Amino acid sequence: MAAFIILFSAPFAFADSIPISLITHSIDGYVYTDSNGELRGKPHSGKRAFLFELVKHLQSQVELNEVKILNFPYSRGWRQVKNKPNTAFFNVSRTSNREGLVKWVGPLINEVTVLYESTSNPSHINSKEQAKKVESICVLGGNSDDEFLMVNGFTNIYRHTSYNECFKLLANGRVSLAVVDRASLPEILKATAIDPKAINAAAILYESNGYLAMSNDITDQVVNKWQAALIKLKRNGKYYQIQEEYLDPEL
Repeated sequence: MAAFIILFSAPFAFADSIPISLITHSIDGYVYTDSNGELRGKPHSGKRAFLFELVKHLQSQVELNEVKILNFPYSRGWRQVKNKPNTAFFNVSRTSNREGLVKWVGPLINEVTVLYESTSNPSHINSKEQAKKVESICVLGGNSDDEFLMVNGFTNIYRHTSYNECFKLLANGRVSLAVVDRASLPEILKATAIDPKAINAAAILYESNGYLAMSNDITDQVVNKWQAALIKLKRNGKYYQIQEEYLDPEL
């Protein structure tokens, strides 16, 4: 997957003078390059655009004026933030088994993760326990959904590098179920030109909150500065303005 890079004007560094590396995932089709050569979220295109613009506003608040935003596959981004110094990665679900692996800024967004089925090839399940008996569940490899399925004893996991491709497989009857958070479904259906009537929610898998994950070497002072910036955006209403402009109005 191609990497997108944003460059700003003045340098900012952490205590060890190495600039932060800021990584996201799954933004293809939800951002564009404006007339100034800067990546921007597409209005009303969904969760990815909203999170992208939210983090850009946080960068401004913490005066992080030179940073690279890279678009990696999820598994690579998560591996980077766990193992590479001065790295931040979004959007990441905060789960108990991830505590201590990274530091957290958020929540950026609340998420309800759902098992979806094809209406033309229904799974006939209504719970996550019943979902263990279907032939295959397509999931973004290495993300929190994948981890949840493994921890909870699922053996029918079909891993892919793309949400869009999972739902194409689902619509074509090649997998039994596909997993994604509820807020992301409209943008996936638009990107894949899948008729919303062709997809049905079979069961809720779990609920979680999405965060900006930061590598453990980043100081608490820096993490707290980002957290304070997020709190400020929520208190002054800017957070909700960004939601209104970038999330899908049908949600």
